Amino acid sequence: SLYIPTIIKLIIAAAGLLAVIMILLGGVQYMTSEAMGSKEAGKEKIKNALWGLRLAIISWLILSTINPDLLNISII
Repeated sequence: SLYIPTIIKLIIAAAGLLAVIMILLGGVQYMTSEAMGSKEAGKEKIKNALWGLRLAIISWLILSTINPDLLNISII
């Protein structure tokens, strides 16, 4: 049962990392486009990434509230 906390932390970390990458890509798309449609698409990408980041943080908070041992990783 050592694998479950590690997998949970990796999934939450991956969600956070992917959200940051999507925020960066949305920002680049917003800055480099001149068409209004592309700017809106960039803004929408940033909004969706922020929602994903919020969901990852909320899931971490819920897990740490319910059972903090799920988020503890011990080698031994």
